Amino acid sequence: MTRWELLRMVKSPGTTRRAVFGLFLCIGWLLFNGLALPWMFRFPLLVLLLGLFPFVLMFGYCADSFAGERERGTLEVLLLSPVPDWTIVCGKTIALVMVWLLVCGALLTAHASIGSIVGGGVALHWYALSFSVSAVVSVIVTCLGLIASWHAASVQAAQQTFSYAFVALTIVVMLYIYLPAEVTRWVQRLSPEWLAVLGVGSACGSLIVAVGTFHRERLLLR
Repeated sequence: MTRWELLRMVKSPGTTRRAVFGLFLCIGWLLFNGLALPWMFRFPLLVLLLGLFPFVLMFGYCADSFAGERERGTLEVLLLSPVPDWTIVCGKTIALVMVWLLVCGALLTAHASIGSIVGGGVALHWYALSFSVSAVVSVIVTCLGLIASWHAASVQAAQQTFSYAFVALTIVVMLYIYLPAEVTRWVQRLSPEWLAVLGVGSACGSLIVAVGTFHRERLLLR
């Protein structure tokens, strides 16, 4: 099922073209800022934000996961395949998360490479933290995207619904950045072990919800 989803993503030339263009645009932006504003590469916050940037590139893939299959007439073939429901959901989730982390790895590698050239950069543990946070967010966002996609009548409707998740994620990030330290201090007091447990638990919980709410019979009757 993961292979099915990866092939579907490759065969979506419009979405793939936009994703590749966005990736190279971001790397170009990093290169420009490395030459013009090298001091920016000394801020760990930029590294953490880069870990969340794949959300923008994966937006179309998540919305297209089921709604696109319906529009192309391949959804029935997928739903009638002799595999359990959880295999369909987990297979699509793994494929989307793999691409997400590939993009994240490319961006963080580009940041580290440009930072070393211009004499900036941050400690390596910030890259590891950014990648770990991105992995957790990728599972949560992908599961939300799958749920929105199989409930939507079209890719456009799925994108509109999925955009609420993008707005919510943006609000959470902005609140954490701009709220006073007294308000966000409780997060800083949590140990790394507890933060890891919270993140992994949230990711597993979102996957369980996605698997539990997926019913192929309802999709076939729509």
